[in-house]
Amino acid sequence: MQRTAVAEMEDAFTGIRPIGGAQGPGDPVQRWQQEWESKVAEAQQGEGAGGRLAASRCDYGSYLYVALDLVLALITLFVLSIPLIAAVVIAFVATGHNLIVGGRLNGGLADWVQSPDLTPVNLLITDGAMLLVLWYRLRRQQLSWSFFGLDAGLRRFWRDFTRSEPGRMSNAQAILFGLGVGVVALILSVILGNLLQAAGLDQSAQDKELIEPLKKAPLWVVLTMVFGGTFVAPTVEELFFRGYIFRALSVRKGVPLAYLIAAGAFAAYHFIAPLIPVLFVVGLLLCYAYRRTGNLLANITAHAVNNGTAFAIALLIPLLTHH
Repeated sequence: MQRTAVAEMEDAFTGIRPIGGAQGPGDPVQRWQQEWESKVAEAQQGEGAGGRLAASRCDYGSYLYVALDLVLALITLFVLSIPLIAAVVIAFVATGHNLIVGGRLNGGLADWVQSPDLTPVNLLITDGAMLLVLWYRLRRQQLSWSFFGLDAGLRRFWRDFTRSEPGRMSNAQAILFGLGVGVVALILSVILGNLLQAAGLDQSAQDKELIEPLKKAPLWVVLTMVFGGTFVAPTVEELFFRGYIFRALSVRKGVPLAYLIAAGAFAAYHFIAPLIPVLFVVGLLLCYAYRRTGNLLANITAHAVNNGTAFAIALLIPLLTHH
């Protein structure tokens, strides 16, 4: 495995050296490591070991890179939110509302900014920020999306539907495995959530901030949010937290640390503090799915089952019952 000044400095600072995670030719980590090393060797052959691209690929998956990309995702999220907030403020003033009341910012503006009608846009901004960071990382290192586990194209999907490879389950196997992991994640989420609630840690934050407002939103907003939360968000988040962070850290820093960092980042990035323990456990399960199958479809399926079931119970069933 290639070592650079960044990697050596990180190991010296933390006292942690990379742990060999691969167990054999059928282990996904070994497959990922071979792919990474081949990309490093390819860059070194083209420009020498001291070249910019070669050095960048050597440092792929370092603590520094991962931390910077997490911070960059947050900054991008903030930047993308500015036009939306500006548009809401303009609309608020244009409809005859005073921006300042009694020397303070009009409290009604907060209701506009937090309107459930804007929920799908907020989801788009959050996912868009992660996608932009992934695109930047791939562009900087001249890699394709397949390096994050995304095999594009229907032809490739059907070709690999029943064909497995060393370190990678077939798509059919991965989907079935993901269904099972999704059910387990749901059960554990309910059990852990109830235990935390009984211990005094309020678990209703997501219902108050997301679900309850959506119950009063127009039908198209609810359906858009259910679709986005069930299919779009799981795909983007699995690409970012498992396809990039977990995979890169597994190769560079070892599987145990990859589990902890990827699951922790996944939980924290949802910005709901009381739910962090539950989301952390779900994040560990999703990391396990990728570690076990080597196929991101397992993660996307599990994530979609978890989110889709939650939305169906909280939104769709009451909506259909009401009508």
